[in-house]
Amino acid sequence: MKWFNCGMGLLSKLFGPKAAKTVEPPLLYKGELIEQDLYPLLAVHSSPRGKVLAKTGRRSKVFWCTFSSRKQVSGKYAGSDIAQILVDGKVVGELEPRYIAKRQDLIEALNSGINAATVWIRDDGDGVSAVLRLGEHKYMPPPYWK
Repeated sequence: MKWFNCGMGLLSKLFGPKAAKTVEPPLLYKGELIEQDLYPLLAVHSSPRGKVLAKTGRRSKVFWCTFSSRKQVSGKYAGSDIAQILVDGKVVGELEPRYIAKRQDLIEALNSGINAATVWIRDDGDGVSAVLRLGEHKYMPPPYWK
């Protein structure tokens, strides 16, 4: 029986209480609210956008999102960056250069160093659409960093 007590002591050291992880707050856009539809405008229900929404059991929801980028390979804006919007590591939409070039406020917001925003994903019946929201708004989800 003595070996059992020694083993439990070892297990309690291995699986005991852990220090809480601290998550740094992201850099959010502080200006006036900017909304931009994400490309593709309507995605099919089996797309990553549709799957993220399906997990919630709702027809629309606002999520926290992060950004990544990739290069455009052809067309008028070849070689320029395409901003990808990620929710839980899955690309739910893109901001193509043709959309960004038309909006000076969007260019300034993306160049300000922000690394998180919110995206509103909704099921329109015909497909799943997404709107990027930069700035504070009424329907912001609870902060994940607190």
